[in-house]
Amino acid sequence: MKNRMVVARAPYRLSLFGGGTDFPGWFRGRGAAVIAVALDYWCWATVRWMPPFWEGSHKVSWRITEEPKSIAGIRNPIVRETMRYLEYADDLWVDIRHAGYFPHRSGMGASSAFTVALYLALARLKNPYEEVDDSRRAVANAAIHIEREMMGDAGGWQDQIMASYGALRHIRFWPDYNWVPGEWAAEGIPLSAEHRMEVEGRLMLFHTGVAREGDVAQESQDAIGRNGELLERLASIERYAYRLLIDGELESFGRLMDDAWKVKREMAPGMSRPKIDLMYEEGLRAGAWGGKLCGAGGGGFLLFCVPKARRRAVREAMKGAREVRVQFTHRGGDVVLDV
Repeated sequence: MKNRMVVARAPYRLSLFGGGTDFPGWFRGRGAAVIAVALDYWCWATVRWMPPFWEGSHKVSWRITEEPKSIAGIRNPIVRETMRYLEYADDLWVDIRHAGYFPHRSGMGASSAFTVALYLALARLKNPYEEVDDSRRAVANAAIHIEREMMGDAGGWQDQIMASYGALRHIRFWPDYNWVPGEWAAEGIPLSAEHRMEVEGRLMLFHTGVAREGDVAQESQDAIGRNGELLERLASIERYAYRLLIDGELESFGRLMDDAWKVKREMAPGMSRPKIDLMYEEGLRAGAWGGKLCGAGGGGFLLFCVPKARRRAVREAMKGAREVRVQFTHRGGDVVLDV
């Protein structure tokens, strides 16, 4: 049916511990694990068949609006490669629209949230009556393949998994050895609702006002060979952080976040900036236990772990930086409208 519209969404994420060890160049040799949580902020993908009055080109609306005559002519790489992955034909004209809460390259997993949402929407639009494997694992693996293989973007695998699964997760990556390459598991972390709310209430998120420049993920990927000792330290910190989280030792959990950030800053030259370092130190002086720059680094959002009594002081220390309230969600990517 040509007169159809599908809307899908996927959550952004906070990577708490283990980021950087989820690169396949590392975990396929040694294994790794990541602690991350999905946020109740969403990336939306809306797709529909082009009405017959405007057939002859696709329409792709993101930061710009494109009207390419072919899939190969689409400038947005996520849209182009997702359509190729799903084997759309050039004469299946599609209107695609992106809407998101967080800006691109801000360290919140925005690219993968869009990939997952778009995959879900385009798969449903093309195959409304066919059996499509849209299990969370299949969707995550499809998004990993689109971004890492077809687009050739450097980076780890946690973002696609979190966008698909949602919730507070312990993602484990196994080394190759006798396993199928790239085997992983996205396990829920067994916290009570009260404990989960306690964790949520200790986290504060601020936009630095600094846009990420260059490709810090590529720098980190290229440096895996010489950063082995640092990555081992991050892996060790993640294991300890998981135990602290389960035991409810949130002050130690927060101070460990500071330890991990200090290690991560050594991994690539562009990991931080002077303005970000200054904001981070101001947050610690105001009473935060610890924190980190979100995502690959270089810009975007600062995350702090803060005792309740010091939240106001930390907010004031950020001197007007835009704060985003941390709200967890247990939901992952899904289709929310098909009409």
